Amino acid sequence: RAAGKPVVFVDVRQETDHRKARIPGSFNVPLFAVKARSFWKMKELILVDTGWGDAKVEMECRRLREQGFARACILDGGIRAWQRAGKW
Repeated sequence: RAAGKPVVFVDVRQETDHRKARIPGSFNVPLFAVKARSFWKMKELILVDTGWGDAKVEMECRRLREQGFARACILDGGIRAWQRAGKW
C-alpha cells in the first residue's frame, strides 16, 4: 500500500456477514455495484471478501483496474486474515 494515499475498504460480502464482523470504517457494497462509485478511482481501493480465494472477486478486481480504479486490490486472506491478526 502506498503511504499517505487515502484507503477505502469495500466489504463485498453479504450484508448479514458484514454486520457480524467488519473492518471499522469499511463500506458494505455489493461487488457488482463497486464500479458505480467512480469517486473512489483516485483512492486505494481494497476489496474485502471471506478470504477463500473467490474467482468472482478476483475477476471484478481486474475489471475495476481496467476501468480506471488503478489501485484496486483484494485484502490478502480477506476478513478471516483481519480477524486472525487481531485488528478489531
